[in-house]
Amino acid sequence: MFDTSSCMEVGTINTPRVFDVLVPNNDRYDRWTLNLIEHLCKTDDLINGT
Repeated sequence: MFDTSSCMEVGTINTPRVFDVLVPNNDRYDRWTLNLIEHLCKTDDLINGT
């Protein structure tokens, strides 16, 4: 979900809001941002036992 700034609110089913992630401003950071989002969601799943 996008908030009102240049960030996305990343969340999971158990935790609606894990972290704010900056929206990449060029193609160079797209893959890095996707990896970050995956890491945040997997870590939250591990912490919450899902």
